[in-house]
This record gives sequence, C-alpha cells and structure tokens, in this order.
Amino acid sequence: MSSNKTMSFKKAHGKPLQTKALNEFSLTPQAKKIWDAIPAGFQMKLLNNVWCRTCSDVTSIGSVSGKVERGMLILKGICTRCGNTVARVIENE
Repeated sequence: MSSNKTMSFKKAHGKPLQTKALNEFSLTPQAKKIWDAIPAGFQMKLLNNVWCRTCSDVTSIGSVSGKVERGMLILKGICTRCGNTVARVIENE
C-alpha cells in the first residue's frame, strides 16, 4: 500500500476537477530554511488553518509548494475539501 494519498475532486456537473497527491510538499531552499525554523506543532496549525474562498470556511492545505516573496513565506496548494487553489502567507517576524 502506498503512503501517497490521492484525492479526486469533482465539480457539480461530475467532471474531475483535479487529482493530486495531498501529501506533496515542495519548498525552495530559502523557503525550507524558514519552514524548518518553525516548531513542528505550529507548522501543523498553519497547514490546518487556511481560508478557502470556495468553501467560505477554514480548511487544510494539501499538495503544498512554497517560496519566499518579499521576505514572506508563501505556501500554495489545494483545499483538502473542494480541491480549489488556496494559499497561506507567513509573515517574517
């Protein structure tokens, strides 16, 4: 059994929206340095507290990619409920 979880999201008309591995996590070297400096428990809080405009609710982010822009860590991924794009901005201290 693979540890790679995949999920297929569907639109109202039944066509697949996207299929992605929800546990993908890709960071640039600079983003990884910032992410690794964040305590593990707080990392999980950040990943599980992302606003989805489609769901109009707080959700979790999956299939994460991250980079640094203007000194802030930007995490982009997919909503684990509906599959639409979400982002989390982590400001520098």
